[in-house]
Amino acid sequence: MDKKKKIICGILLAIILIGIIVVIVKGFNVGLSLRPHHTFKFVFEQEYNLEDVKKVCDEIFKDKKYRIRGVEVFNDAIYVESSTITEEEQKLLSEKLENLYKEDTSETEETDVSENYEFFNDSNIKLTDEMQTYIMPICVSALIVLIYVAIRFKKINDGKIHKTLLSLIIESLLIVLSILSVIAICRIPLEKITFSVLIIVELVYLVIKFACMENKLKEV
Repeated sequence: MDKKKKIICGILLAIILIGIIVVIVKGFNVGLSLRPHHTFKFVFEQEYNLEDVKKVCDEIFKDKKYRIRGVEVFNDAIYVESSTITEEEQKLLSEKLENLYKEDTSETEETDVSENYEFFNDSNIKLTDEMQTYIMPICVSALIVLIYVAIRFKKINDGKIHKTLLSLIIESLLIVLSILSVIAICRIPLEKITFSVLIIVELVYLVIKFACMENKLKEV
């Protein structure tokens, strides 16, 4: 291993070590999508302005953390997610969002606002459950990649295929663990999309790695 690679590996190992300490002490900053939470869905009968919805949510939730997600193809519905949404908050949200774009809210016309919203109690969501859905596909994919490398690149590194495979495995683990460590250190929320990002990064790494190995194969 040359000096440049040693420096890079040293930096990555230091980041991983700090990340492990942070995870042990504080754990990951798990986002709403990967921990128990409540979801409030409201359907407008017209297009809405996100800033208007934020003002309503700020007024109701005050200091409580929440997240707004747009849904539906017609931009006429939203998801409001928070660790807890009480019945009183649901009632206030439905009433204020219902009257958000009414020209005259003083009218006493009775409307059933319950028809415009739904409430979901996502209390069974766990980070470990989400991770388990990726374990089998990743293991199968990794096995296929290793078999391909063992067959395709058996001539490089003086035919020492174990050296080639070990290098591939170690580098892949360093990349994934480094990214997870940065997420833990910087307290970046760990969301469902995080796993997709990790897979994309690994795919980019494999494309670059295979290109380098093809060049080495030509030199043999």
